[in-house]
Amino acid sequence: MNLINEDEIAQQKSHLRQQYKQVLNSLQMNNQIQIISTQVCHLVQENWDLIIGKNKNILFYWPFGSEIDLKPLIIQALQNNKKAYLPFSPSKNQIAYTQINLQHFNNSGTALKKGIWGNLEAFDKNYLTDFKIPDLVFVPALAFDQSFNRLGRGLGFYDRLLANLHINCQVYGLIPNILFLPPHSIPKQAWDFAVPNIITEKQIIISNQ
Repeated sequence: MNLINEDEIAQQKSHLRQQYKQVLNSLQMNNQIQIISTQVCHLVQENWDLIIGKNKNILFYWPFGSEIDLKPLIIQALQNNKKAYLPFSPSKNQIAYTQINLQHFNNSGTALKKGIWGNLEAFDKNYLTDFKIPDLVFVPALAFDQSFNRLGRGLGFYDRLLANLHINCQVYGLIPNILFLPPHSIPKQAWDFAVPNIITEKQIIISNQ
């Protein structure tokens, strides 16, 4: 693919980001994101053995803006003796993650600090950079399509993360069902990583890849 095509794809993705951010902001303003988040968590809980199962080390995320809120699942995982982690950005060019425990939920998560991207992170100077440890990773997005392509916020954080996971790590993308788009709706660049499994408030989709 030549540079011109890459530029065209970048412009298309930028346009789509603006479009789907508006959809998500509308859902958030109408208090629909919290309802959807509760439904997603219930669906995962109903299928706990399928999704969580024997996985011990789970990389969650703390919701930023209109992202699906997985805090009830984090608490349940910790109560079931799983190890829970959150992404952490030591710098804008580095990916890492930190282990968390139930103490981080005291006072509605005020033990967390705002990171360099504006999202809440569990700061720990002993952060981890070995992405061969997680058995299961949950990934947020602005949209997914039925070809399992992901539209992120354009920072490249999760693409770098996905590139470093071990081959047997399970990955699930989380999105409102309205933003689970028809196949090939999201243009893909060379460094983009597909997410093989998707969870919405209405369904669990597992690819055959």
